[in-house]
Amino acid sequence: MPGDPLAGFMLASGRLGWGVAWCIAAALLLYAAGLLLNDFFDRHVDARERPKRPIPSGDVGPAAVAAAGAALLVAGTLVGWIGCRPGGRWVPITLAAAILAYDTGLKRLGWVGPVVMGSCRAGSIVLGAACAGRWASQPALVAAVTLWAYTAAVTHLAAGEARARRRGPESLVPGVALLVGGVVLWMVRCPATVLGVLGPLALLAAAGEAVMVARLLMRGLRPVPQCIGRLVRVMVSAQAGWCLWRSSGGLAVGVAVSFVALRLGAEAAGRSFYGS
Repeated sequence: MPGDPLAGFMLASGRLGWGVAWCIAAALLLYAAGLLLNDFFDRHVDARERPKRPIPSGDVGPAAVAAAGAALLVAGTLVGWIGCRPGGRWVPITLAAAILAYDTGLKRLGWVGPVVMGSCRAGSIVLGAACAGRWASQPALVAAVTLWAYTAAVTHLAAGEARARRRGPESLVPGVALLVGGVVLWMVRCPATVLGVLGPLALLAAAGEAVMVARLLMRGLRPVPQCIGRLVRVMVSAQAGWCLWRSSGGLAVGVAVSFVALRLGAEAAGRSFYGS
């Protein structure tokens, strides 16, 4: 999740700055709020289908979860508002509203749910750009639209994943979204340095991996939840590509090493924890 606002900041500014800390902190607070509020509003469904979850099992009371989620939502919005430059302070407010709307019921409205979920992830990229002082940066907006399409497609594929054995041609949408998004981003702003070319290469690798996962989904060669978890982890590679796009020198090397370590860590965790 921190990779989204970091990507937005880097695409908008091409460098690191104190605004990175603000946008990452805000994104993490809002993400945690979304998780807690999701559990609160799903507590009756969980009581029937997932009774071992914290609220149905009695490990924590619903009022406490609601209070913590609301506090984190307000805190994330406030941190984002402080970190954003004037003119972009509407971004964290809109992002918080989208998270709340998704949790309170939009996720149950067919195709609306995936679309709103995608907007939440895209909003994190725009949040990073807003903290860099350029929320309307074209490269950041291209990445945001790409992430919106990717996330909406993966969310759609994840629906009923525990019961599904395979998926259809729609499995190709995440990979196509990354590929098209990369081409458009190249047209909007080419990498300015030799090391910056690592960005398109990382995005191309992410798109290729997503297409490979689509093949597994369509042929039923791997369990659907396993494939969805891998598609979630592919986003680490895409985030690396966006961050590298405008990086140079030691910053590019540092970003590359950091994201390789993050992806390896995500793969290791994915063997033990449910990925999606």
